[in-house]
Amino acid sequence: MSGVVYVFQDHYPWDIRAEKFLNALSSNGNSTSIVSRNRTGEPVREELDGVTIRRLPRGWGPVTRHLLNFPAFFSPIWINAIVRAVRVQNADLIIVRDLPLGPAAYWAGKQTGVPVVMDMAEDYPAMISAIWEYDGRAPFDVLVRNPSFLRKLEHWILPKMDGVIGVSEASAARVRGLVDTAKTRVGVVGNTPRIDKHMAGEESAVAEKVREITGLKLLYVGWVTAGRGLSTVVQALPEIQRRVGKVTLVVIGDGIGLEALRQEAEQAGLSDSVYLAGWLDQQYVPNVIAATDVCLVPHYVDAHIDTTLPNKIYDYMLHSKPVVVTHSISLREFVEDNQCGLWYHDKDLQELAKVISQLADPDVAQRYGRKGHEAVQSKLNWAADADVLNDFVATILEHGPRD
Repeated sequence: MSGVVYVFQDHYPWDIRAEKFLNALSSNGNSTSIVSRNRTGEPVREELDGVTIRRLPRGWGPVTRHLLNFPAFFSPIWINAIVRAVRVQNADLIIVRDLPLGPAAYWAGKQTGVPVVMDMAEDYPAMISAIWEYDGRAPFDVLVRNPSFLRKLEHWILPKMDGVIGVSEASAARVRGLVDTAKTRVGVVGNTPRIDKHMAGEESAVAEKVREITGLKLLYVGWVTAGRGLSTVVQALPEIQRRVGKVTLVVIGDGIGLEALRQEAEQAGLSDSVYLAGWLDQQYVPNVIAATDVCLVPHYVDAHIDTTLPNKIYDYMLHSKPVVVTHSISLREFVEDNQCGLWYHDKDLQELAKVISQLADPDVAQRYGRKGHEAVQSKLNWAADADVLNDFVATILEHGPRD
């Protein structure tokens, strides 16, 4: 049995990808723990589903807790917490989630003599660049979340990793161009769903309301920010309605762009055609998906979106829903390869309306939905990706840390 320490820059629980990694590693016989931020002053140690949660200090209130927990690249507090977790657990591997704590995990690995793998859930510099472009900067972002600095940091730290795990082939291809693959192994573990858990949704008032809506129902699930492309969907609604009749956009999620989206719908006279349900806990989402007709990933295309595949696309497919995505490299290739939906150029209202009108045909929608469902059932599911993850970890452990 081996020991694995997963390093997560935010509070745990909850994060779906971290949970799936931890459960897969634990189920494969590994002693598994997670070092995480402590946003709300919870216990510094807790057991959950066979995983040990090791949170950073509570501090003496919100201000000191924030300072102690801040995921700075070379934070001695994070480094010491990771080192302590490795030694207490007698761990054989560190997996660090994304770029910000990569250096801290690297130095912890040097101190403990264990290999370090980065779970690259995002092209982090590109993600921050997109946030700056669409949502603006926080007061100190120039110092602590600067895309130019982050890109330089990435070029420095990735070649020092023993392994990097991407979420898509496009992500892995980008990483291979930055490292010596003879020294840094690169793999792909997708954001695929756990079929048994995701199908068993719980009932909610939101799902009941969505079922009562008549006409064509479009669904978006996820964070609501300017870069998610929902404004384009709202702008396209009149043309979609002209083509297919009554259409309602259902949005499940929250974020800094929610109020702006609400105001845009009101100003366009589309309040009755846009249902902003707000945040919904994960167990209630499946029944909402099941109650809709066409599911959307309308993200504006940039370097970040070009290499990622979000959880929601698999969830949509699992419920036999046709998906509509924008023209990013990873999304476009994904829907074409799996024949599960259609794509449009991210800000082209007419093209989006045309795509939606095609899927308003029940036979067409059913065909794409069935293909998507079959793909998830046969290959694009967490049971398959869990095996990939465990095989990747076994390979890293077999070769040990780099010299």
